[in-house]
Amino acid sequence: ENDIARRELSDRNVLDALMAARQSSALDVRKVADEATARIIAAEAQSTTAGRAGAKALLHIFRAEAQARGKQIPTSLREILKLLSEELVDVGFLAECFIEAAPSGTEEGVGWLSLLVDLIGQNPALVCPGAAAATTSLMDAFPRSLPIQSQGVAALTALAASRGGPKVVADAKGVKSVESAHGSIGLEDAELQTSCINFLVSALDWPLDIQDLCDVDYPRVVSVIKEAMQRHLDVVSLQVAALCGLAKIVEVLSVAA
Repeated sequence: ENDIARRELSDRNVLDALMAARQSSALDVRKVADEATARIIAAEAQSTTAGRAGAKALLHIFRAEAQARGKQIPTSLREILKLLSEELVDVGFLAECFIEAAPSGTEEGVGWLSLLVDLIGQNPALVCPGAAAATTSLMDAFPRSLPIQSQGVAALTALAASRGGPKVVADAKGVKSVESAHGSIGLEDAELQTSCINFLVSALDWPLDIQDLCDVDYPRVVSVIKEAMQRHLDVVSLQVAALCGLAKIVEVLSVAA
């Protein structure tokens, strides 16, 4: 049965049909499509020879999900991941395939980052160098894309909030990526600016050896925060985050001095 699943049911047309069925308004149709998709993935994962390169179904599903999200089509892998957990599919295998499916375009990149934020809580294996590096690569590749920068900061925030996440984010130069977004395109968008401020200030709570890896230019951060406050005087959430952030920076840096 596994051979049949890998050779025939992993066909792109079959997977696309299942993807369409999973977006059906009929609950019973979605349930059957989720179960069928999970069984195909489980069959691939149980293969002793396929490995990541042979995970055609899973890679296609991750890419299709990212593309759908990039087009703002509501999607969810929650039920499929639950079924895969019941099938005892290795979470490391799922994480490796997800990172392998990281795209290079903006639309798919936004969707992939959005999916990463959702999946981190369900799969701790995604808190790894590969996920952080793929995130910063997308942010560096599209510095003027507000959706990429916004989802990138959200993904790095989710990674950093997880166990072992600060080291993973620091090694991938994630703090520098957020600092860049904060000082350029972030000034134009109050929501992104607020997210950047919260992230950069939270890094002050990381272990000191990890903070040293980040080499954050906090004087520049303070300058940009002040400029953001002047640009967005009517955005209460930004003003609160900025004032709290400035107080935290002054407190920590004065103690360090």
